[in-house]
Amino acid sequence: SLSQGRWQAGIGEYFKGPSTRLRKFYRFMDFLSEFRGEDSRRWFSLPSHTSSKDPRALDLFQISFESYLRRADLLDDEVRYVTEYACNDDYGSTIGEVSAWAGLHYFCCRPRSHEQVILSSQMGNGYLVKNLVKKIPAPKRQLQNLLCSVRKKEDQWECLIYTKNGFHVQPCNALVFCGKSHIPRRLFPENPEIRELLPEALEQAPWLVSQILLRKVPEGLLRPLRWDNVSKESRSVGYVYSNFFQEKIKDPVVLTHFYPTKAARGISGSKLGAMKSAELGNLVLEDFQSMNPELIPYVQHVILRRHVHGMGIPKPGWILPSLREHRLPQNFYMANSDSFGL
Repeated sequence: SLSQGRWQAGIGEYFKGPSTRLRKFYRFMDFLSEFRGEDSRRWFSLPSHTSSKDPRALDLFQISFESYLRRADLLDDEVRYVTEYACNDDYGSTIGEVSAWAGLHYFCCRPRSHEQVILSSQMGNGYLVKNLVKKIPAPKRQLQNLLCSVRKKEDQWECLIYTKNGFHVQPCNALVFCGKSHIPRRLFPENPEIRELLPEALEQAPWLVSQILLRKVPEGLLRPLRWDNVSKESRSVGYVYSNFFQEKIKDPVVLTHFYPTKAARGISGSKLGAMKSAELGNLVLEDFQSMNPELIPYVQHVILRRHVHGMGIPKPGWILPSLREHRLPQNFYMANSDSFGL
């Protein structure tokens, strides 16, 4: 949880006398977070394409995270809770559905001996976009455009752009793509060899995201809340307290609750789509009954949204595109994370 501008102990670290396997798991993650392959790169790194291509590391894409933990004699109820939370949160999936590489990357991509620097803002990705846009001189800034197709012409990219004034071709020296990963495969009609190098779309898990508006809540009930609130008793991955960054709390108080319905309750996407609002609302309120029942009397309004998880499930057998033998063309950069949450 984020408290007083610093991130406090993570999930699983509040167990009373953590199990032998959980202590062993964390010690092993400490070791793996610094471990380097034959190419002198860390096995698990950020950005993910800087990770080692050591064959022993890449073999971890072929087995499930759950299988890996069992083979290493690292799995018990506490380790399962910590690792399932990670996979629920990042992919909306279970530890049996993701590869060992993806599961381990979550815990080992930052050297655990270093101080962790994490950026967080009530604006979410809007904070990053706002600051990136500041770096682009106003005359070169083009907003509200639609990118229709791209082709490589000698050392440049030619982008077919649609604006309110019609179509035009925009040449550029470099292309940075920050959208959903299934889109670029459609953007290169004249360059099939480029399409083949781009990441395929992965299965995305069903996901219920709810905004809960609270009527005036006594300050004493709000004081324990943090930016990110997680409870071991919950079937969800917890909720964000959206007013956390306000110096003086303004009404309404908004909580954003995240529920990986298939991983936590076996509710498929089609079943989630067919459920009535009252049923969905009961799911959320039941979860709060296990976490913060004292807040339920103050619930004024619940906005329920059925989604697929923003990031796909990196199943065993699927290798991160940037770690395959093929490379993306020069001056083309994929900045998306929805395929793999890495």
